[in-house]
Amino acid sequence: MKIFLSVLFAIVIAVSACTKETILNNETSNTPIIDSVNTQYIVYNMGNSSYVIFRPVDTLDARYFKNLSETTIDGYSFSSGISFYFKFAGNDSVGIKQLTDLYIYQGGIKYFANSNIQISILQYPTSKNGYIIGSFSGTVKDTVASIVYPLQCSFKVQRDL
Repeated sequence: MKIFLSVLFAIVIAVSACTKETILNNETSNTPIIDSVNTQYIVYNMGNSSYVIFRPVDTLDARYFKNLSETTIDGYSFSSGISFYFKFAGNDSVGIKQLTDLYIYQGGIKYFANSNIQISILQYPTSKNGYIIGSFSGTVKDTVASIVYPLQCSFKVQRDL
């Protein structure tokens, strides 16, 4: 049983690495390819590097809190240890929203929003299980050397609440 689980884990890791590389390997542009209708993802470019967090390999959650009129979206990549969290104000509808919190943790460094960031929401379901789709760009600052990096992000995450 232990050998079976070890082999299964190795297969999952190999598929994860292959799938992420396939998503990021677009020969015609620097934009990642996400082509599955049911794929959930957070894809972002920070500085000169691209990153992806996607289901079913990683965890992604989106929640709307009606009493606070805000949405939180977060993801965690098991293979890279990246955590990505953001929150924006406004009702559960499409349009331009104000980012109120942004936190990225990767490579032992925390990054926070360094600019006023507006989020463009292209799709927002009025009930759970639909997909929230949008994008934003701005700058982030690391907490170690206070270096500012440009950030571009697009996402498609299933609404849980």
